[in-house]
Amino acid sequence: MLKAFVAGVLLAAVIGIGNALYKRFILKNLSEFELNNFYIEIPHLFMSHVYFGLYMVLAIYMLIFLFLKQKEKSRFQKLLTSVLVSFLYVLVFTSGSFMSFIVLVLSTGLLVCYFLYEHFKLTYIVIALLVVVGAAGLLINSGHPSLNRYKQRIFLSFDNVENDQYNYSSNRVGPLVAGFSVAKDNWLWGVGTSDTEKAMEASYIEHGLDQLIHLNTHNQYLDFLITFGIFGLALYLLTLLYPLYISIKYKYYLYTFFLILILISGITENILASNKGILLYALFNSIFASQFLYGKTSNAENT
Repeated sequence: MLKAFVAGVLLAAVIGIGNALYKRFILKNLSEFELNNFYIEIPHLFMSHVYFGLYMVLAIYMLIFLFLKQKEKSRFQKLLTSVLVSFLYVLVFTSGSFMSFIVLVLSTGLLVCYFLYEHFKLTYIVIALLVVVGAAGLLINSGHPSLNRYKQRIFLSFDNVENDQYNYSSNRVGPLVAGFSVAKDNWLWGVGTSDTEKAMEASYIEHGLDQLIHLNTHNQYLDFLITFGIFGLALYLLTLLYPLYISIKYKYYLYTFFLILILISGITENILASNKGILLYALFNSIFASQFLYGKTSNAENT
């Protein structure tokens, strides 16, 4: 199952890149927007770069997990895994999936620190962190289009939100302004599943942001608060945080990093508003939870 998913993501990535290169250099019919966002447009053959970023990060986790599970690793397996992980890592960055890249960097840092802690002294951890900070500094000055997009995401301003659907800052801040306004009046019980969109539309109009009326909250937690109230949000957090605690306690780290991916991505994306996000969460949450329970039961029977 894991290998099939990884293979599917890699195939989709190669097809997406091939399609983008074909459009740019052979058909040459890209719009000015597509030219300016060429790397971001690569995965759009199948889905938004936001969701494809989640799929690629999960594929990276699986590649590392499958590699570490093997007791004997040939030189070819080491090389192949390194190449595939590096390929997906670069594509996650260039495709502009902000939170997916942030999660990937954080989880990589955690893995490196854990490895160094298990095998080396604290000094090596400090050196590794300094190297990461230095690399990040060089990256910030690289001027890559995706990096400029990340800077826009980090330095958002809640002052003077423009009623402009093409303004990037407004597209991110406007939904939060409208969403918090709705949540303020409906924080206890929410507005219900059928009225969330209507409540957001009314709030956009109230704040003079009618050009943004097609946008959802861009925050999974705010969306649950608006829809189900504080109790619904608490229940959703419980379904994520309790399994996270259990996965860490029993060292089922593939499940741990999957839950971290879902938790952090929900800060800037309403990932459960699309079938692509629902499928990713529901399918793999069920698989990882079942594997954990099966493994725990099997260990109990063998003792």
